[in-house]
Amino acid sequence: MYELDTENLPVLSTLRGWKHGFDSPFRAEVYFVGTRQLTDEKWGTQNPVVMRDADFGMVRVRAFGTYTFRVADPAVLLRELVGTDPQFTTGEVAEFIRQSVVSRVATSA
Repeated sequence: MYELDTENLPVLSTLRGWKHGFDSPFRAEVYFVGTRQLTDEKWGTQNPVVMRDADFGMVRVRAFGTYTFRVADPAVLLRELVGTDPQFTTGEVAEFIRQSVVSRVATSA
């Protein structure tokens, strides 16, 4: 349980809120960021990546695996990845990481 305190002054909010339809211009947003470790997330290349090998020449390679991740700094996650998306999910984070891993595999080829 958390208690949110505000320094809003009811009279000031009402006076400053006339141009906002008498709603308070002072808004707050609360985000929940889970910091538990998420395991067994899968990644893989959809298509084979062409790589040059000294013995075999050009070869087509597929890669896949699993990884584990955890949010270490919620403020950085919100600022750098989530932005203004109000419904950002764990699946979107997992997709971002999967795409990052796959693109690094493809560019190291």
